[in-house]
Amino acid sequence: MLQHAGYDLIILLETVTALLYWAGVIAMWRARRQQHAGLTLGYLTWQVCFMSIGGEWFDMWMSKQWNGEDSAFRFFMTFLVILIFVTRFEAPDAPTHPRDAE
Repeated sequence: MLQHAGYDLIILLETVTALLYWAGVIAMWRARRQQHAGLTLGYLTWQVCFMSIGGEWFDMWMSKQWNGEDSAFRFFMTFLVILIFVTRFEAPDAPTHPRDAE
């Protein structure tokens, strides 16, 4: 029963991740700033649920039938790289020469 509850939780988190992505798409379409909740939840879902819980707690890495750690790693690294890219700070246009600052 605990495994089924965990599986249902993963499906719920993936669904919420998709909904937050769509909210982000709509927000981008309207050219408004949107918090990066979809990326964050997606990263946490794949890192915590699949890599940490599935991989270590349920020994997913030992399965000969289905070992999803490689796929989970690719997913969460993709989320992480995109999250870093879209949240990086960009300084406003600064003068290129100290004399231009006056």
